[in-house]
Formats: sequence, structure tokens, C-alpha cells
Amino acid sequence: MNIYQEHILDHAQYPRHWGRVDPADAVARVENPLCGDWIEVSVRIDDGRVGKIGVAGEGCMISKAAGSILAEHVHGRSVKDAKKMTIEDMRALLGIELTISRVRCGLLAFESLKKAL
Repeated sequence: MNIYQEHILDHAQYPRHWGRVDPADAVARVENPLCGDWIEVSVRIDDGRVGKIGVAGEGCMISKAAGSILAEHVHGRSVKDAKKMTIEDMRALLGIELTISRVRCGLLAFESLKKAL
């Protein structure tokens, strides 16, 4: 197992920022109808920054780990920077090559964050 796989397993088993932020300034949920996974991202914005972020959902190890990794990455950053993130940035955060069937799972949290902001 390589370091990137260990990174994914760690975030899947011990997700960071897991749960909903209440009250939240922005909330969005994205689903993958092909497998049933869903991820909801809730954000509290403080002085133009992601002051608090929560990720909730149900799904595979990849979707859960991706939500945790993304939340850890954007927490404390400016909303402007979070909005600038690209799919390529998200893929780099994951650090693994996603198979065709897992690309959508790996991007659910990213899409939810973009939709919320």
C-alpha cells in the first residue's frame, strides 16, 4: 500500500469535519444516482473565510474520504480561494488516480462545496 492509499483510508476511517454545521450560511447536497452516494457540505462564513465546514453523507470510502480531505483543505481559507478550486485541484488533493466508476464519488464533496458557495 502506498502513502496515498493510506491517506485515503485514514480519512475514510476517521473523517475530519464530519457532520452538519448548524447554523450554516451555505448548504448544498449532491447525489450520485448511479451508486446512491450523497454528500452534503455546510459552511459557516466568518469574515470572508470558511470559518466552519461540515460534511455529511452516505457512500463509499472514496466519497467519504474526499469530503474529509476537502473540508480539511478549505477550512480557514478565504471563500474566494475556495471558489477558485478546480477539479484538477481536487484530484491532486486525493493523490490517487480514480477509476471511471469512482470519479463521480471523488468529486461529490467538491461539487457540493461549489454549489453551496
